[in-house]
Amino acid sequence: MLRIGEFSKLTGLSIRALHYYEHLSLLNPAKIDLKSNYRYYSASQIKIANQIKNLQDIGFSLQDIKEILENPNSNNIQKKIDRRQQEIQQQLFKLSQQQRLLTKIVKKDEILSKYHVTIKKIPQRNVISLRQKVSNAQGEHKLWNQLWLEKQQQEIQLAQQAWPMTIFHEFDKVNSDIEVQLSIQGIRKNTNTIKFNELPEVQLATATFDGDYQQMPEVMAVLAHWIEDHKYIVSGPAVNIFTCSPAQSANSNDWVTTTGIPIKETIPGII
Repeated sequence: MLRIGEFSKLTGLSIRALHYYEHLSLLNPAKIDLKSNYRYYSASQIKIANQIKNLQDIGFSLQDIKEILENPNSNNIQKKIDRRQQEIQQQLFKLSQQQRLLTKIVKKDEILSKYHVTIKKIPQRNVISLRQKVSNAQGEHKLWNQLWLEKQQQEIQLAQQAWPMTIFHEFDKVNSDIEVQLSIQGIRKNTNTIKFNELPEVQLATATFDGDYQQMPEVMAVLAHWIEDHKYIVSGPAVNIFTCSPAQSANSNDWVTTTGIPIKETIPGII
């Protein structure tokens, strides 16, 4: 079972939103500890969370979403989907993105067979990092540019394995708290924005995928299922490790990304 904070990180839904969805009986916790009042969710609810986010992105109200999830085969629901699809076709700017989301609603989900999960250990290392809140991919790109500029100005040597990664401390469509990080030789003094740290070894559940980042919700769902099925618990924020990034190629077909979630073994007898 996933605690509400872990479920929030994996789905991109804020804890406040999850409480509100519970209030509406739109997405209820799989379990509530009556003594502590802690809320727990199952990995299978990742799919429902993604459906809610997709339906919201398309423009349905929460009341419509609840009706769709409760009775997806209703003729009235199909009319709602058809009418919204016609509206999307008239909005050329959002046509490609929203049609793709609408298609995901009506297709069967076969993501578990698309991605292979493995355990990867990132060794103890020294890192240079920059952490800020950004609103979009361009903001993340600017952080990487700033980090590389600092590396060059201080003549910092990369480690043999640089492990270029983005860490998602808090994910939000409007304002995400992210950290960009490189493994380096030695360590330096912190500046006002650039931080240097010695980090311990970390164990990740990982899935590697080719192409653009529209796949991220599916990849996160696969990882959540795997973690739950193998009795691990989440021990830190999700990361993206780049083999070929947008900075290296403008063609998304060339991109290769490994998404990882820090994990540790469950202590027997403790959830």
